[in-house]
Amino acid sequence: MLQASEFSVGFVADAQPLSLMLPRGKYEQPLLIVRREEEAIAVFIGTEHRFHAMPCAGNTHWKGVIVPNVAIEMDQASMFNPEEGNLSEGCLVRRDTRLVLAALKQERFSYGGYDWLTVVDGLSSCAEGMEVAFRAWSVTLGLGRDKQTLFKIALPTA
Repeated sequence: MLQASEFSVGFVADAQPLSLMLPRGKYEQPLLIVRREEEAIAVFIGTEHRFHAMPCAGNTHWKGVIVPNVAIEMDQASMFNPEEGNLSEGCLVRRDTRLVLAALKQERFSYGGYDWLTVVDGLSSCAEGMEVAFRAWSVTLGLGRDKQTLFKIALPTA
């Protein structure tokens, strides 16, 4: 359950990075707010438009319940070496000092590939060139006994 102080209601333009936007009805979609460089980006994490991304700035079309300051937890049972391939949209990758999300490229004629969007930055540094990827992860709020899972992603094994 959410306490009244843990959320607001607004537009994607109102959401800050590392917020979760939850739908209020059937015409809204769950979104995770992350970054591309300094720009806030909303990523669709539900079933529609899954792992497509859009800029948050000025966006008053998409709206919902905004839960700021969420955390991301990865299921270690789903981790794999991305150098072996099998990456897909929605995977999280821990590299350098960041945790990044593989979103579908939006550029026209991109011929596949991913936009690597920063979920968390400022982490301890990984060894140069080393990465680990995850297919299962959750968006959580709170700590300890008060922690609750707000959204889960479980991608199929490639």
